[in-house]
Amino acid sequence: MSFSADGRCSRRQLIKSAAAAGAGSLLSGPAAVMSALRIPLYAQAADAAPTAKSLVVEVVNPKWQTEKKKPDPAVMREMIARALCLFTGKTSVSDALRCYVSPEDKIGLKFNSLSFDFMRTNAPIAAIMMEFLQDIGAQRGNIASVEGRDVDVKGCMAPDLTFGPEIEVHDKKTRLTNFITKQTDCIINLPDLKDHGGAGVTCALKNLSHSMSVVAQPSNMHDNNCNPYIPVVNSMEPVKTKRRISICTAFKGVFEGGPMPSKPQNQWLRNSVIVATDPVAMDRVALELVQAARKERNKTDLFMTGRKPLYIAKAAEMGLGTNDMEKIDWRIVEM
Repeated sequence: MSFSADGRCSRRQLIKSAAAAGAGSLLSGPAAVMSALRIPLYAQAADAAPTAKSLVVEVVNPKWQTEKKKPDPAVMREMIARALCLFTGKTSVSDALRCYVSPEDKIGLKFNSLSFDFMRTNAPIAAIMMEFLQDIGAQRGNIASVEGRDVDVKGCMAPDLTFGPEIEVHDKKTRLTNFITKQTDCIINLPDLKDHGGAGVTCALKNLSHSMSVVAQPSNMHDNNCNPYIPVVNSMEPVKTKRRISICTAFKGVFEGGPMPSKPQNQWLRNSVIVATDPVAMDRVALELVQAARKERNKTDLFMTGRKPLYIAKAAEMGLGTNDMEKIDWRIVEM
C-alpha cells in the first residue's frame, strides 16, 4: 500500500492491505519464523472493531534497506506512517500524531546512545519525525533530539541535561535531568530491539529509565537484573506522563551480546517498526521476538540465564501496562 505525500491512506486501502496480508503475505520472510514459533500473526484494518487489549502494531518491510545495505528513508517513512495510522485508526500521520502531541508542545525525541546507531537509521528517522511534527504545526526550535548519532539538530532545541535535586529510586538515589522534568512537555520514545547483559531485554521502558539523558548514573541501578529500578523510574512523574508513544526501530535486532551491538553475527533482520503506548506490552513483544531469535539459533532461554527479564512482570504489577500476551493485541502487517 502506498501513501500520499502527506502520509494519508484511504479506508479502502487499509482494508484491502489488511485482507491481502491475512491471505498469506504475512507468512514470508521474518514473519515466517514467528509463525513457526507459534507467535500470533495477523493483520487488521485500522477501522476494525475496537479492542480492550493493549494494542501493539508492527509494520514489516524488508525493503527499508537497499541492495547496498543502506537505509531507504522513503520506505522507512511509509513504514512509520502506516504504523501510526494503523495504531490510531487515523488516515493521516498528522491526525495520528495529534493524538499524542500538540503544536505548542516542546517535544523530545529519545534515541539510544548504546546502540551506536548500528542500523544507520537515526538520522533518517529523526528527519522523518521532525517532518511529521512540523506538519502538525510544531516548531523545529521546540524539538530536541537526544542520543541520536549523526542527527541533524540545526535549528532544534538544545537539550538541557543538567541534573535536578536528588531523589530515591527503590534503595538507590539519583537525579532527573531538566530535559525530562522541565524542558519538554512530551517524549516520543525511539528504542531499539535488543537483548541486555543485565535486564535480559531492553526496549521501551529501559530506554528511559537507564539513560543519562533522563537520570544520573544509571549504571548504579543494575542490581537484580535492573529490577525494580526500570519500572520504578518509569512510574515516576514526569517520566510516566511525558512518554506519550514509543516507536521501536526494529529494523534489526540484537539477540546476544547487547545492549551494545558489537558483533554483526549477533544481529538479525526483523525489518520492522513497532508502535505502542503501553511500554510494558511493547517490552513483552520485544521479549517474544528476542526469545524467538535466540531459539532459532539454539541460544539459551533468557529465563534460564543470569539475565532474567524480571522487570517486565514487575512493571505490569506496578500498573504501567500489561505483560500478558492474552491481553496484548499484537497486529503484524507486512508491506
